[in-house]
Amino acid sequence: MKNPIEFLEKPVTTDEIQIASLLERIIKAIATKDLKLLVSVYFDTASIEMLMSRDMPLSKSEYRARMSKIIGNVRNIYFRDAIIRVNGQEAVISCVSVVLLQGRAFPDKNQRYFKCVKEGEEWRIVEARYI
Repeated sequence: MKNPIEFLEKPVTTDEIQIASLLERIIKAIATKDLKLLVSVYFDTASIEMLMSRDMPLSKSEYRARMSKIIGNVRNIYFRDAIIRVNGQEAVISCVSVVLLQGRAFPDKNQRYFKCVKEGEEWRIVEARYI
């Protein structure tokens, strides 16, 4: 895949570009196995669903603990059909996440929803869900 993020509508505003960079940071963090970078996209009070814990959102610290054990098993992640909607200081990213795990022949593809909030000049994710 040439671009790890395929947008339905290309980000054009400053806010949309900054929000898109959150997905880019997630991709980079997975590729480099950088847990600190991965959790940096989330607010401290974020609620995060993981594939293996759907309907049981984790806190940022719980997410960090889980990912510290499994980040090495994630070969790659990318996003398709991404669309960003901004409304003032809040935004939503909806997309299909495609996750390639070690030892699996086929990727997991799931519809994702990320709610983002702007604090000062920085956007971060406050909620990550599966749809």
